[in-house]
Formats: sequence, C-alpha cells, structure tokens
Amino acid sequence: MPEEAVLTATAPSAGADGAESTSSIAESPTAIEETQATPEGQETAEQQPAETSTEQPTTEQATEDGRVIPKWIRNMQKSDPQGYAQAKSDFFALRSFRSVFPSVKDAQQAKEQLEFVGGPEGLSEIQSEHGEFKTVAQQFFDGDPAFVDDLANEDPVAFGAHVPHTLDKFMEVDRTGYNREMAKRISGEHESAQLRPRLEAIYQAVKDGNSQEALDGLNAIAGWHDKLEEIGKQEDDPRFTKLREELTNQRKEGAERTKTEVLTDYRTTSAKQIESRASSLLDSYLAGKKLSAEDRSQLMQNVLYAANNEVLRDATFQKQLDLQRERAVSTRNTSAAVRFAVARFEQAMKAAVERQARLMGVSAKPAVAPKPGETNGSRTPVGKPVDGFAYITSPPSDKEINRFETNRDMVLKQRAVLKDGRKVTWAKSQ
Repeated sequence: MPEEAVLTATAPSAGADGAESTSSIAESPTAIEETQATPEGQETAEQQPAETSTEQPTTEQATEDGRVIPKWIRNMQKSDPQGYAQAKSDFFALRSFRSVFPSVKDAQQAKEQLEFVGGPEGLSEIQSEHGEFKTVAQQFFDGDPAFVDDLANEDPVAFGAHVPHTLDKFMEVDRTGYNREMAKRISGEHESAQLRPRLEAIYQAVKDGNSQEALDGLNAIAGWHDKLEEIGKQEDDPRFTKLREELTNQRKEGAERTKTEVLTDYRTTSAKQIESRASSLLDSYLAGKKLSAEDRSQLMQNVLYAANNEVLRDATFQKQLDLQRERAVSTRNTSAAVRFAVARFEQAMKAAVERQARLMGVSAKPAVAPKPGETNGSRTPVGKPVDGFAYITSPPSDKEINRFETNRDMVLKQRAVLKDGRKVTWAKSQ
C-alpha cells in the first residue's frame, strides 16, 4: 500500500481509468447561484423603505427583522402560510450564512481548512499543544529554572551531553556572565578544599621557620591541583558512553516503531472507512438493483481504483496529507489524518461510482427490453443482465473484444468483455 494514497486497489478488469489517464474523474460541482432573481414588479429588501427607529435593535431582532423580508415573501403570508414560514426561515438562514461566509466558495474553503486540522477535535488538540509550547517558550525567555529542570527530567543523559556546548556558547555570547559564573564555581571548589586556610597555615609555618610543615602543606595543595587536572583530562567513562549510545539507539528504535504502528493504524482505519463509504455510495446509486457478488465486487474495486488515481494526482492534497501523517506520528493520534483522507476519497468516489457503473454496463435503473417489433443493434444490450452480462443479439467482432479481460472459457460460454468496458453475452439461453 503506497503511503501517499491510503488504498492500493488491484488494477480493474474492466472500466476503471488507468493510472496515467489524463482525464479528470471528478467534475467540479455546478456552482450554486448565489443571487436569486427578483420577480418582475416586486421590490427587493434593499429597495424597500425601512421604518426609522431611534432604538438600537438587539442581535436577535436584527436577525429576524421583518422589515428586511422581500415583498414577494411577505405576499405569501396570507395565500400560503406554510410556504411563507419556510421562505421566511430560508431567507434569514441564508442571510445569517452570508454574514459569516460571503460566498459558497468561502464556506467550502473554511470547511477544507477545518478538515485539514482534523475537524473540531483536531483544532482543540492544536490549541492545547499551542498552549503547552507557549508555556515552555515563556519559561525559556523568563530564564525560569523549571525550563532546565524539565529538560533534565526528560532525559538526564541527553541533558548532560549538552552542558559542555552550552558553557562554550555562554562564553561566546556573554563573556562577562560566563566569567562570573565560573568564578563562583571555582571559588566554591576552593572553599570546599579549604584552600585559603591551608595557604594561611603554610604562610605562618614559613614565617615561624618550620620549613617541613610548609613543604607538607604545599605538597597537599599540589596533589589537590593534580587531581583536578587529571579529572579535566579524563575521557568519558566507557560505561557512560555505552549507556548513552544504548539510550540513543533505544529512542531511535522506539521512534521508528511508533511511526510504523501509527501509520499502519492510519492506513488500516482509513482503508476500512473508505471501503465502507464506497459500499454505501454503491448501494445508494444502484437503489436496490441486484448484482452478482462477483460483479459488485468488481465494480467496487473499479470505483476504489479510479478514486485512488484521482487522489494520487492531487498534489495539494498529498502535501497536506503528509503534514497530517507527520502530526499523527508526533501526537500518536490518527483520528485527524483519517478524517482528512476519508473526506477527500469520498469526494473522489462520488464522481467515480456513476462513471464506473456506466463503463461496466450497470445502470442505476433496470434495463428496458425493446417492445415487440422494435429492432436493437447487436451491440446494444437487450433485457436484464444475467450475472452482470447483458444480452446482445449477435456476437461482437474480434476487434470489439478486450482480449486481456476475456479468456477462452468465457468465449465458449458466449460471453465477453468489450473494449468499452461492457460485459455482454450472446447466448440465446439468456
């Protein structure tokens, strides 16, 4: 299953568009006319004089202000009360809609953008994450110790690995501040080793002429210094280095495992929901028309194949889907990505159902047999299909038969798949 497309449909045996087809499967839906024609001789809301009022209307009054209802709707109040109520409701609903979305295109864009972030649930997740990042960022800018504490608690080994570079960068960007902090650390070490009292004792020994005591004191200080120097020159403890490598590898393996699990869950869930939607769309289109299990399965496969090809050609969708999958991996939640993918596939499948059914010779309405005495061309199906094969009055020519989809056994049974995708039979027993 290619990661770009959720579904991997087996190449259809008849009717489905090829992966390299340049024709567009999904036609753009006819745009809804956004302005309604005003009947001749009737005034629009804008043409009607409104009564002046010194009171400022409330929001509810502004929404249901009867003064803005067009005259042609008001005229229905007595002649058609029920129609008037419906027209009035529709008028204010449209008015309210346009106050938010000036056009249908604006509403469609808003819907697509909401779907892109995973719907209301995904938007809530983003807001929650934004709040967390904002808090962390504020801790950083305020110099809050909690910022460093969180880093150290998250991964002590990784945190320790950053400290040397942090000190070097601190010296680079603020030498005075670096010197001050280092002086505090050095002074603390001297105090811990009681360097000052030792020097005072040595000074007093020299002053008193006690050279041996002075030499012993100096040797002790030299030994302390040599230990510090030795520690500074030490390489990382091999055990520590090995532990850090193991932890790094564990994190990488865990991240890859999580990514695989999340993407597998995404593909499995998406494919299941897409196939369920495709089945529902087929049932709705065929409206109870009987098909053999084999033919329905083939039609279903063709629809999924055609929709998959359309989605693969949608570069904008693919980029957005990549971002959705990345976010799913980082949050370990596939719900938003699944909703986004299923919505796009459903759009493609709606256009593919009718086309693929037609290419397979399956109509949403039962075929009507010709009346007695009427002629029907040999290539036109006559009567109801049997097992998905529509009857024709004479065998098709060799040039009409799709030899890739028609095997020898089918021909012996007087059946064939034509190059235009129709499945036909000329067996008189039909």
